[in-house]
Amino acid sequence: MMNEIKSLIKDSSSIIIFLPNNLDFDNIGASLALKDFLEKKYKKSVEIWQVFQINQQPISNNTLIITLGIENIPAEIKDFPRIKINYQIGPQKYSSLSETIFYFLKLFSFEPNPEISSKLLIGIIFKTNLFRQPQITSKTIKGVVQLIKWGANYQNTINTLYRSLSFNQLQLWAKILTKVELWNKQTIAVFLTHNDFINSQTTEKDLEFIIPRINLNFHWAKNIFIFWPSPENPQEIDCWIKILPNLEKKIKQSNLQLNLTSGMKKNII
Repeated sequence: MMNEIKSLIKDSSSIIIFLPNNLDFDNIGASLALKDFLEKKYKKSVEIWQVFQINQQPISNNTLIITLGIENIPAEIKDFPRIKINYQIGPQKYSSLSETIFYFLKLFSFEPNPEISSKLLIGIIFKTNLFRQPQITSKTIKGVVQLIKWGANYQNTINTLYRSLSFNQLQLWAKILTKVELWNKQTIAVFLTHNDFINSQTTEKDLEFIIPRINLNFHWAKNIFIFWPSPENPQEIDCWIKILPNLEKKIKQSNLQLNLTSGMKKNII
């Protein structure tokens, strides 16, 4: 099996990693770690897409498709060379996609750097709810210990995921994670509703405590958009953005009435 997987990777001109439409720290961490591995070891061009992006742009014939956590393979990619990764390698089941990728990389005798190790660690801790889920095994703990030895910062991961947020803010943050849309390899967007704030008993002011974590955990995203209905006027949309200078220039040349200084934005039509 490994020889076949290695051949598929080597023979491909490019690689697309497909994620489900519902993103979380586990599938994001696993995909970013896998992307880094493929770029470092095989010098491949690697992109990360969500399923909804399949028909948005053509896929070249010699592209290898890797699916992460997707049970039902979309018909549009069934004819491409494909590697399917879920929570199992052979008979061994794992607690998370990030743990699966950890042991997948070990099959290549690849030792991750601290950055890759940190991405896998945050995915494992998130998916297992800080090792409280029943799917935890001794292999999970051994994997975490090894990631820490390779440079993953356990304390920073815990601080990022769990500390300094109230229970209500944690609920809002969890909702944001389920609504992250990957527009392209540089851009993510989140569309919140009034009910998201009502159900978590939060307001837009609570976003000020959550956004630094979004910046940290989606540090690879050059453009970030978070939209929510204005509490003063339901006909208006408020927004927080982080964008590249060239995108800022394009927006300024458009008809959007928007102040593009980083931070909270008001009255975006």
